[in-house]
Amino acid sequence: MPQAYKSVSGWTQQLEWQYEWDVHDNLTEARKYDGSGAVYAGKVEYVYSPVVGAGRTERIEYDSSDAITSWVRYEVDGLQVHRVDEKYDNHSPGGITEADGWRIRDRRTHSPALIGSLLFKEVFTYPSATSNANAESKVYYYGYDKQGNVSVVTEEYCGGTAERFIFSQDAFGNELTHGIFDRSSWLEAAKAGITEHQTGKEFDQFTGLYYFHARWYDPAVGRFVSRSPLGPDEEGPYLYCESDPINNVDVNGLSVLEDIANFSAGYADTFTFGLSALARDGLSYLMTGRRGSLIDRCSKAYTAGELADLLGTGLLGAGSKFLKRLARRTDHANAGRAAKRFLNNFYPERGYKNGYVIHHRLPLFGHFGGHETLWPTGALPAWMNSMPIIMTQKIHGANRSDIIAKHARLHRKLRKQERWFSPLISREILIPKGVFAVYNRSYHQCR
Repeated sequence: MPQAYKSVSGWTQQLEWQYEWDVHDNLTEARKYDGSGAVYAGKVEYVYSPVVGAGRTERIEYDSSDAITSWVRYEVDGLQVHRVDEKYDNHSPGGITEADGWRIRDRRTHSPALIGSLLFKEVFTYPSATSNANAESKVYYYGYDKQGNVSVVTEEYCGGTAERFIFSQDAFGNELTHGIFDRSSWLEAAKAGITEHQTGKEFDQFTGLYYFHARWYDPAVGRFVSRSPLGPDEEGPYLYCESDPINNVDVNGLSVLEDIANFSAGYADTFTFGLSALARDGLSYLMTGRRGSLIDRCSKAYTAGELADLLGTGLLGAGSKFLKRLARRTDHANAGRAAKRFLNNFYPERGYKNGYVIHHRLPLFGHFGGHETLWPTGALPAWMNSMPIIMTQKIHGANRSDIIAKHARLHRKLRKQERWFSPLISREILIPKGVFAVYNRSYHQCR
């Protein structure tokens, strides 16, 4: 396995770390040595989901004799951890082993935000290390500064909240212990279950690293401990926030938030021929009183967004043209069979008021018998049209004639939708989109 080493020297101690990664560049082990690497001081192991990119699932910490002191597992959804369980010594007292059981350690509630998303955490404590009974819980609410760093944590108390921890750190995520206000110790907060700091990311007290999902970050040197999976041209092999964490924010260890915003803006501006840019600039003026937004229209990420929309339009247009031809050949036969099934599958004994699932509705896919959209379902076999991924609609009516009339009106309505949607995915729209992209770069004097 790939290995790396880090030495740390100070006034009172010298440390050496040894890191190991798996074939997917996940940090799997960090070993600590005291005194210039002479004395082994313990290690921590990380287990990851077999699904590449799904993230960490377990953390196991060992002391200097390789006895397990902590074993936790994580229930995750994307970048967010929703629940953490821990092993407790209930199988054979004397130490944590693989045979021991699990008990809940904390539950977390998040907002949809990319940074600073943790709203509150419920932490459970137990009177005994060998039991999961009589658990007590405390609820902590998180407050953030403008960079999304955790600045204050309050505790739910008697129907309200009381201030519990106040944190201070530098721009790179290192703890600051001196200042005009009393600061809370990160180590003491960790004992209470509070481990989130830089942009809400979890700080590992044993290794001194932050977990950024795609890789681990070392705030002491302001760098990631492994190379970027996206390659050196994206953000630099080890750079954190392009070495400017005051103006940039890294979401997941892959790219800064600025790049994501620029890419999305480039895609949207090309797709809407600049209407999204007008809306964005107007919103920026209303909120800040300044004209223009923070989007860099000359950045590589913005250009990549433009090219992504042009490429997508070309592929959609080519696919639509092919499928339209296929649909025209098969529509009549399939539509006829569909009409026959439609008429034969009424159930008079159930009553017409119960309605009948008759139509597959999804504007991108069109409807049965249509051929103006990207994927004209009229060209598909019956079994594929019945797949659950295609939305269905019930038609209600007092009698057969009423239902047939409503069916015809629905056909006309869906065909209007198809005619409106068709130009957006045609190859012909590539030319005006390309012209707009060139004009956009020229107008903003991009080289």
